Amino acid sequence: MFNSQQKRQALRTILGAVLTAANGALFALMWFHFYKMKMYIFPFFAKGDYIVIFLYTALYLLFARLYGGFDITFHSAGELTYSHAVAAVLSCGILYLVTALLMRAVPEALPSASHFSFSSFIKPAPLLGATSRPSRKQWT
Repeated sequence: MFNSQQKRQALRTILGAVLTAANGALFALMWFHFYKMKMYIFPFFAKGDYIVIFLYTALYLLFARLYGGFDITFHSAGELTYSHAVAAVLSCGILYLVTALLMRAVPEALPSASHFSFSSFIKPAPLLGATSRPSRKQWT
């Protein structure tokens, strides 16, 4: 059977994968709806689109891990939301610059801002039920 530490680690891995996949799916929706048709070279084949989406997802995962966004046993829901928001801002900013280089023009900032606002509403929802801070009695 599984002990509580293994259950916590499995829950953390599953929640991290779900949050990262949801954020990557939101970015893919924004990419295909707003930015794909505005590229400098129009036949930006499907491989290139998927590489840009993978780059965003990898950057988001890197920054979320760096700022402790998946440590649900140690941080409160507010701290987790803040670390995911920082990760989203940094990865959106980097991909905004990449999009500007691919378009050879300044892209609209509204789709990136709307992506950030939608993704910040998604992130706290699964984390609210998963956070559990130990009480003072458990520490002593």
